Amino acid sequence: MVFLFSLLIFYQSDLEINYDYNYFYNYDTFYFNLEYKIPYNSVIFFYRDKIYYSSFFIQLIVDSLLIERIDTIFVDNYEEALSNKLKTGQLSFKIFTKSLKKKIKILIKDLNSERMRVEELIIDLNKPTLFINCNQRENARLSIKDSLIFQITPYKMEKEIFYQIINPEERVIKKDTFKNPLKIFLSDFLLFSQSGNYKIEFFNKKIKKGFSFFLDLPFYLSDKDYFKKISYLIYVATPTEMEELKKAERGEREMKWREFWKKKNISEEEYFLKIEYCEKNFGRGDKGAFSDRAKIYFQYGEPDHIENFPYEIDKKPYIKWYYYRYNKEFLFVDLRGFGEYILVSEK
Repeated sequence: MVFLFSLLIFYQSDLEINYDYNYFYNYDTFYFNLEYKIPYNSVIFFYRDKIYYSSFFIQLIVDSLLIERIDTIFVDNYEEALSNKLKTGQLSFKIFTKSLKKKIKILIKDLNSERMRVEELIIDLNKPTLFINCNQRENARLSIKDSLIFQITPYKMEKEIFYQIINPEERVIKKDTFKNPLKIFLSDFLLFSQSGNYKIEFFNKKIKKGFSFFLDLPFYLSDKDYFKKISYLIYVATPTEMEELKKAERGEREMKWREFWKKKNISEEEYFLKIEYCEKNFGRGDKGAFSDRAKIYFQYGEPDHIENFPYEIDKKPYIKWYYYRYNKEFLFVDLRGFGEYILVSEK
């Protein structure tokens, strides 16, 4: 059995096409798999019926065999069409052959612009290497209910393969070796303690390959998200309550969190809508939910009237909030000139 893995990147004008192709030869049968990755911002999108779409044509030719596919990207907005998100897909075939050298023609065409790229591969089946396949699609959004199963071809291996797992902070959280198969359970909270993009890298003398995925954890299982949410509780929790939530074991967090909100006269949803309002309105140059304006907002609600003075001569920018129902007036001044408004007086 013989196998080869490689990576190609083609450029033409603003058209960028990424291929992974792999193959092996077993019992006079040639197996070939093409994995393509096309960045959204490398193709042309048309707009129709409130949808942006881009279509492209992919063709494989080997001997007398012809494999073709038309694939389409659909997005809801123009910003996503300009993003570097990837459209991924596969084309595969197998043929009976005695020849250990094959020529494969790959053609890809952007049907919205008629730009195309043609590449010819000369494959030597006498040069074996390894291919690692996974039960999940690369760059997929996964949850703790999912698992990753990596399978190596060819199946009989003399040496183990080294791998490492890299977390969203680009820190290596595990190094090990494996043979067939490698199973990784995303419910392993000791490894996967935060939401975000993870990468698994594989190495031996013949291969180096990465596999990426996004892990979407419930906030109480993600250390980063959980402690961030606790920090936002400053207007509804006592220091003791916040400390108790921080000390909760990962398996207790959801229960402790629910018990906390049962004791409050405001719902979790209503409270975090206010936090979101503060982050949106007081976050530019300021501290968002932790700003002086947020403190007054949580105490008195939205002001009845706001006066903004950003450009007065010989004065720092300042804002006045009026609460007629409480007969109160608050003065916030941008003392440093970076948009952080400090409460300087209350009347």
